[in-house]
Amino acid sequence: MSPVSRLEPADPSLSSVQEVQPDDASLIGLSVPGDVSKKLLHYLKQALPSWCLGDLLCSHAFCKHYLRRGGGSLEDEELLAESSLAPPALGGGTQSFTSSSSAYSSSAKGSVSKKAKKEVPLDSGCSETESELPSEDDSKYPDDIEDKMKVFNNPRVQGKKSLLEKLGEVVDILKKGGSASDPALQLSAVLFITRLLEEKSAQDKNSMRSDSAQTIRDKVLKLLVELLGSSSRDVVVSTLRLTHLLMLKYEWRVCFATEGGVKAVLSCMQEFSTVVHVLQLALATLKVITGASKHDLRSVGSSLPLSESGTQMMLEIFASIGSATPEGSKGLLSTIPSAIDLMLKSKGCMLSVRNGLLVIIMLIASHKSLAEQLVACGVTAILKKCLTLSRAETMLAIIALNHISMVHKLESKESQDQLDFKDTELQMLVVSLKELTVTKEVIQTLEQLLCDDTSQLEDERRQVTHSRDTYQDLVRLMEQHRADRAVQLSILRILNKFLDNYEEDMLPWHESIEPCLSTMTAFINDREVVQLFIRFLYRLASLNKDYAVVMCRLGTKESLVKALDKHSTNLLLVTELRDLISDCEKYANLYKKMTTSVLAGCIQMVLGQIEEHRRSHQPINIPFFDVFLRNLCQGSSVELKEDKCWEKVEVSSNHHRANKLTDKNPKTYWESNGCTGSHFINIYMHKGVVIRQLAILVASEDSSYMPARILVLGGDDPANINTELNTVNVAASASRVVLLENMTRFWSIIQIRIKRCQQGGIDTRVHGFEVLGPKPTFWPVFKEQLCRRTYLFYSTKAHTWCQEVVEDKAQLLQLFNKLNSALRHEQMFADRFLPDAEAAEALGRTCWEALISPIVHSITLS
Repeated sequence: MSPVSRLEPADPSLSSVQEVQPDDASLIGLSVPGDVSKKLLHYLKQALPSWCLGDLLCSHAFCKHYLRRGGGSLEDEELLAESSLAPPALGGGTQSFTSSSSAYSSSAKGSVSKKAKKEVPLDSGCSETESELPSEDDSKYPDDIEDKMKVFNNPRVQGKKSLLEKLGEVVDILKKGGSASDPALQLSAVLFITRLLEEKSAQDKNSMRSDSAQTIRDKVLKLLVELLGSSSRDVVVSTLRLTHLLMLKYEWRVCFATEGGVKAVLSCMQEFSTVVHVLQLALATLKVITGASKHDLRSVGSSLPLSESGTQMMLEIFASIGSATPEGSKGLLSTIPSAIDLMLKSKGCMLSVRNGLLVIIMLIASHKSLAEQLVACGVTAILKKCLTLSRAETMLAIIALNHISMVHKLESKESQDQLDFKDTELQMLVVSLKELTVTKEVIQTLEQLLCDDTSQLEDERRQVTHSRDTYQDLVRLMEQHRADRAVQLSILRILNKFLDNYEEDMLPWHESIEPCLSTMTAFINDREVVQLFIRFLYRLASLNKDYAVVMCRLGTKESLVKALDKHSTNLLLVTELRDLISDCEKYANLYKKMTTSVLAGCIQMVLGQIEEHRRSHQPINIPFFDVFLRNLCQGSSVELKEDKCWEKVEVSSNHHRANKLTDKNPKTYWESNGCTGSHFINIYMHKGVVIRQLAILVASEDSSYMPARILVLGGDDPANINTELNTVNVAASASRVVLLENMTRFWSIIQIRIKRCQQGGIDTRVHGFEVLGPKPTFWPVFKEQLCRRTYLFYSTKAHTWCQEVVEDKAQLLQLFNKLNSALRHEQMFADRFLPDAEAAEALGRTCWEALISPIVHSITLS
């Protein structure tokens, strides 16, 4: 709404509404039901912009009221279907929200195949009250359990300063007692330690010397392994719950595995193979221990991924357990698929099924021996049972089956059942491209199915490769996963498959050119990547010269010169592509001149129509008039990028490594050297460049070096950088973190200050940053002409009306009607043709200065 509307009388009812609105204290005191909290958090997860979504996913409230209540399984359709109380204010009306959801769903499925197929299952597998961990039933414990726990609640334990020291003392008391093997005493010790961990007061985990902490860690881990072998169901359940807590709180996962922890967990799963609670807790614990959350399609896992070396060690431990199984007998690894099978048959265990699938994917994704062992345990049959579940579980099962059948080549793909599965798989993969976050596994699975699969799904593949929606999703994902080499090559291979079925004007191929150039620049040192992208661009330019013209405009020739400088003559087709683009430069220049001339003529035509409309009050009926104005005001889709936005970069320490922030190589990084909270990056902006988006590149593999909390400041000189612009919490699984979006003013210096690192780390690593500047637009030219003509028109009117009032005071009574009519006319024009806020404000301000101010001044003087 433009400032023109400010002249209208305010609705008196608004003031009364404002008077009764509660203050912050009242709102904080409100009691909100759990299911309402879950629905609200789900809505926020879907609706929040990317720059603040990370804060929500990292928050305590999100973990407590959403993840632990099974909210991760909700889909938009479910959110509305669960309750008729969904407030219209959240989504602008439940009716439109539901219809848009269904429209999206149908369009996504329709782009795959026109034949009648099995319906893609909706994500409705998890009940509203389902939790990842089963609830603790205190009534099943012995009546004297509280009395037995008092043994550990003594001055020796309470006198210890740190939580770790308290844990060590409890273990010592249990071991020194004559009845250390008493299940009741073991249970009381586990429950007491669990309560200690759940207390919020213990936050000093890093206050001990490393050698002392290591000694206590070893004692605690040995106790856990011992208790997991207990014959008491209550002891095992409580120990699994404690293990889950400890592995989340401390980075003890690899140590626990090497101490025999993995074998102990699998052994208790075998011992209590029919006890649902034991298997639920065991699967959740295995997910944390293995770091399998990184494969979660929703990317909101509660635990950090393991380091590369830690992952390899964990996989080898599982493989050694599997290889120790005598041939022909069921080993410990078979307990995982067996547990998933039981969870499928048990009510309210769908999150446990998901945990089991994540563990399976973690084990087989890059370890053929483990994949063979699990196939021998019958995992394939269990995975196929999951294909009829909700969307999230089905996708995980598809990914796991794909690794078995296509990556490790362990299954035959010729049966009709297998073909039906591939058809469903293809549909699910295409639909999943529209998810909030898409994992590497989904993209690579789609690549293998489209490019490697020899099954007879030609019609379905042809439908996918002709789908405009799927093509645009892939281009978007290329931008989203810009720092991931494997994903970039997978998407490029899929796009080449699309190009094999090229038909003129079917797909907007020009949209893929800029992302390809960005990736080529980012991996300029990688000859293989550069060669593949040059080959793709050459194919595109050869098929249609219009794309070569677009390449001219986007600076492809400069990128090719850089590639030649780096790799000399070792690149194929680079000179052919350069020559092809050079031949099209004259056409590109001609198009530019023609575009400028056409736009200039259109702008003059538009200004003339606006003036005629203002004079005659006759409606404007020119086709696409509003579309033209909207695009004119909002600018083109091309943005200023990278070094066009900033002049230089400064860092707080290790200045010789600052160039790693701008070398476009996602594998290199700047590493700080200093105390916690002192690390910063200063970006000096080109004069007048207002930031449209600022993002940094990080890597979860950096572990404790990865930033966890970032403060962004703005300033006009190095001594005055103190205006807080944003604070961002970084998810442990993040790779590209958006810090600023759509700034409204220019800052000479932007400071990125790393306040905290993951896992309490001291120094930090940042792999790069990206800056997008304002969109180039014809708006400044149009604005000047529009405002100048508007000012001339209404200043003339103001002069005429003032003269009439001077000559005849009775005309003063008619003045209000004239002003109201003029302003209402401009308001209607702005509402219909100027949806852009800046354009409407400029018009309103001009009307005020040209019409209202002179009249008020004249009347006041007279």
